[in-house]
Amino acid sequence: ELMAVSAKEKWANEWRPSGGGWQGRRPGKRGKGGAVTTVALAAVLVVCGLALWVVLSPAPAQPHTGVVVVDIGTGTRSLGIEAPPDAAGGGTATIATVPERGVVRLDDREVAVGDAIALADLPRLAVEIPGDAFQDVDGWVQEASAGRLVYRASDGEPADVLGEIDITARHHACDRLAGLRAEAPDILVHRLGSDDVRREAAERSCRAAVESLPAFPRFALQLGWVLEAGRSEREASRWYRVAAEQGNAYAQMSLGRLFVIGLGVPKDDEEGVRWILAAAEQGLDIAQSAMGWMYTDGIGVPRDDTEAARWFRLAAEQGLAEAQVNLALSYALGQGVPQDDAEAARWYRLAAEQGLAVAQYSLGAFYETGRGVDQDDAEAVRWYRLAAGQGDAAAQNRLGTMYRLGRGVRQGDAEALRWYRLAAEQGRAEAQSDLAVMYRNGLGTPRNDAQAAEWFRRAADQGFPYAQFSLGQLYANGLGVDQDDGAALRWLGLAAEQSERHAQFTLGGIHEDGLLGVAQDEAEAMRWYRMAADQGLADAQHRIGFMYKWGRGVPRDHSLATYWYRQAADQGHSSAELELATLCRLERTPSCPSP
Repeated sequence: ELMAVSAKEKWANEWRPSGGGWQGRRPGKRGKGGAVTTVALAAVLVVCGLALWVVLSPAPAQPHTGVVVVDIGTGTRSLGIEAPPDAAGGGTATIATVPERGVVRLDDREVAVGDAIALADLPRLAVEIPGDAFQDVDGWVQEASAGRLVYRASDGEPADVLGEIDITARHHACDRLAGLRAEAPDILVHRLGSDDVRREAAERSCRAAVESLPAFPRFALQLGWVLEAGRSEREASRWYRVAAEQGNAYAQMSLGRLFVIGLGVPKDDEEGVRWILAAAEQGLDIAQSAMGWMYTDGIGVPRDDTEAARWFRLAAEQGLAEAQVNLALSYALGQGVPQDDAEAARWYRLAAEQGLAVAQYSLGAFYETGRGVDQDDAEAVRWYRLAAGQGDAAAQNRLGTMYRLGRGVRQGDAEALRWYRLAAEQGRAEAQSDLAVMYRNGLGTPRNDAQAAEWFRRAADQGFPYAQFSLGQLYANGLGVDQDDGAALRWLGLAAEQSERHAQFTLGGIHEDGLLGVAQDEAEAMRWYRMAADQGLADAQHRIGFMYKWGRGVPRDHSLATYWYRQAADQGHSSAELELATLCRLERTPSCPSP
């Protein structure tokens, strides 16, 4: 070593820095055993010493690395860490990072950044991915990073990494194929029922899950959903019960629903309510809403509107749109709560802003009529359009009427016809009748009595009174159908029995004049006229005034004639106004209006 140092100093003296870099003269010989020999020997010794140090020094430990795949919400899984060779001699590792979406545990203790773990305890580290770890992720996680566990030597440099474990999270195949996916269970069951391939794969995965992971009731629940979708309701009820008895609220709700409708189990409303109530008391919003319906309809419990509103409110305050609509309806009707249109509008708006079509339609109706909000046709049209765009037939029909009347939009019969048709093709009777009127009157389309008759018939077959009346008229006049007195009387009678005032008035005219094969009967005519007049039909009120004036079917009575003419005149009936003025001149009644 002394020789090596001496050579180094000699070299440094002879090769010294100058302005342009390292300059000097090459060392030369200085006789036998001179400086050159000394330097060469020193160099050999240095090289040999370095080589020996490399051979004898221990190799640095390589960090433990790996990837661990963990099913979300299925408990802990070992990280598979092996103890370092010198673990028996003591020593600790410090946790540098933990996975962002997972929990690292040492037995039952949660491990945090900065914790010191004995090297011998590293193999006992496990990781858990909670069921709600990916709630903020849009879509069902098949495989995604949950983060990384990094641990370092506690007594080493910060760079001394002992291990890096990447944590990959995934939902169990049963979850991915039959999981809730933020859908109501009945919607999920319906979707599974329409997809045989997915349903069969889900059944295989969920059967494997209930066998290997019996402590997790959601797999029994999801197997129940799959089986119910495949029309195996009886076996589905068995798995629902397994999960329900473990306290799973969705399973309790699903089992209760089967009891209420008698599907796969004997119908038992009280047993159904017992299970639904158990879920509702755990705070499950759809169960709370269901309890609202149980009390509304008196299913398994006494009917109680106040209790129904209480359950609807609990679910509505959790943001369940369907419950918000039902609570709004309670306020609108004053059922179980004080009647309050403004409060009804508030709850309709909350549900409508979540995109629920029926709430959007209802809020539109409130704006159209000015209930609980300032009347605003344009705002009504906006909400109707949102609901109609989702296929809501009631909103489509009402939007058609707004176009026909030019309220809140530019008047347009063709656009009205388009919306009426969309609603009518969904089977909405009111829209079918409105579409028939468009064809009958040639609005937005050429007049077509046959098409009018067809759409009136569809609505009439559903019991829609105005369509029954209109179809009766078409049969009476042979428009779009073969003339048929019997069919005309039948449809007019069905409409009149439902208090359709135009049908009642028409039947009065038929009996007064003895039309359509009916014997003339003025007293019967007066009976039908009175039914229509009592509902405010000005034409019927005017006709009753005529019957009293001339004593047709009733004793002649100018006082009663004057009364009924006045009722019609007050509605702007021009003929009644003229008749009233005439009677007043004849009777010289001071209270009559001037002619």
